Amino acid sequence: MVRYTATEVNDVLAGRWRRLWLVKSGRTMPEDLSGNFRVQLGRWTESFNLGWLGASREVVCAPLVPDLVPLPEDTEVRVHPQGGPYAVRGRYSARPDALGRDEAGLFVVEAKHVADREAPEQVVRLYLGQLFVTMHVLGARRAVLSVIYGTDRLTAYGVSWSDETWRAIEGWIETFDGHLLLDVEPCDPLEPPWLELPLPAMTNRWRPKKATSAKASRSRPGAGVEEKPPCSTA
Repeated sequence: MVRYTATEVNDVLAGRWRRLWLVKSGRTMPEDLSGNFRVQLGRWTESFNLGWLGASREVVCAPLVPDLVPLPEDTEVRVHPQGGPYAVRGRYSARPDALGRDEAGLFVVEAKHVADREAPEQVVRLYLGQLFVTMHVLGARRAVLSVIYGTDRLTAYGVSWSDETWRAIEGWIETFDGHLLLDVEPCDPLEPPWLELPLPAMTNRWRPKKATSAKASRSRPGAGVEEKPPCSTA
């Protein structure tokens, strides 16, 4: 069984097939990202991103811990000697930037820093693979993609689990898997597969779920209906 990290699934969906195939088949070493400016900038701003998200949305973002509960029965949290805790379920593994809890339960948090010119819908699509693998591994039904655009703003996208989206992601993994199992070098797709993923329910105005009294719920117009504007309006 070929195993994939959440980041590697993102590579498959981004169409970086040949490079990933060379790594997974043992023909080359993983790319050294220590000199990649964008990657290192994202790492340096991650703690600020999570702190700002927590303060502005009044939510606590905490790292993955070995004794996290509840988890799917077939999920195991392991501790890497150098990289800290990560979770494994079947052929997938994930190390979320953070986890949060609210009245609706556990949610995954991923923090990203992109250029201010990036189109919001494209940004969300770009990281759907990573979000969904992490949700699958941890048994979460929701994820938050916290994105800093340049030096201008932070937008928190709430993404809900979708069986249709997950089936499409697994379909692309199976296709890439075939090249590894048959030892056939692939070409990079002409267009990134994430363009074809069915979009799950999402909002660009994410807020944590908070308990409300039954009385308040009955008296509030439209109670129980969550407004979810399209993410492209951020």
